[in-house]
Amino acid sequence: MPVHHRLALRYASYHTDLNSVITTPIVEGLIAELKARNAVVIIDRTQLETGMRAFRADSLANAIPWLTSAPMPGSDLQAVVIQNDAMIQAPLLRFLREDCRPILEEDGYVALEPRH
Repeated sequence: MPVHHRLALRYASYHTDLNSVITTPIVEGLIAELKARNAVVIIDRTQLETGMRAFRADSLANAIPWLTSAPMPGSDLQAVVIQNDAMIQAPLLRFLREDCRPILEEDGYVALEPRH
């Protein structure tokens, strides 16, 4: 039986990962939901510490976005998307760093819960 079924775990919010947190009102609502539900958040340690996803520039990767407007890995457009995400998500990451406490760390991930 999967762990989430065995322990009766459920998502605390509709927004289940940082990629879906794309506007300031969503960030503010998510923080309020996490506080109200005393939710446990599991996040990659590196993303918690840096607030950024990894980016590696690749000059060849710029051809596809030029044609399609898709932020392909390694493209300049992906770099802009990553920077934008980091700015929007900054209040959420600040909340996780300052107002939550770690309760478990394993395999590069950390589980956090709001301080009371």
